Amino acid sequence: MTRDPPASCRHGQQTPSGHRRASPDTLLWDWIPPSTSDAQLYTYASRIRAALGSAADIVREAGPTLSNTTEYLITTEAAQLEERRAIALESRIEADLALGRHRALVPELTGLVARQPLRERLRVQLMTALCRADRQADAIGTHTRAA
Repeated sequence: MTRDPPASCRHGQQTPSGHRRASPDTLLWDWIPPSTSDAQLYTYASRIRAALGSAADIVREAGPTLSNTTEYLITTEAAQLEERRAIALESRIEADLALGRHRALVPELTGLVARQPLRERLRVQLMTALCRADRQADAIGTHTRAA
């Protein structure tokens, strides 16, 4: 069962080809997000963090993967585990950005981008955090250094 958009949204954001442009709000709330959408997202993210409890801290930077294992295990599994760990770290940072912790994330993201300059998602997250922290010039500088 599909719903028609409200009249106020029928001619909203459209691409040159006439298709509606998807935004996070329209993906979550069909057409018009409720006025409490920011509070709802914050509540859901807080509930997820509370449900994870101390498990959420596992994703923080804690040293090299497999540092106390055999050489064979390191050579066969380290790259895959490091990639999974990096993805989990990026997902945690994305959740922190959704919670509005952009100012607190800037130092962490700056260090991560310096250590891993080719991870595009980290660089995008740093630019987002800088922009939301009213540091647009720094965000543009970050983008320029990547090019």
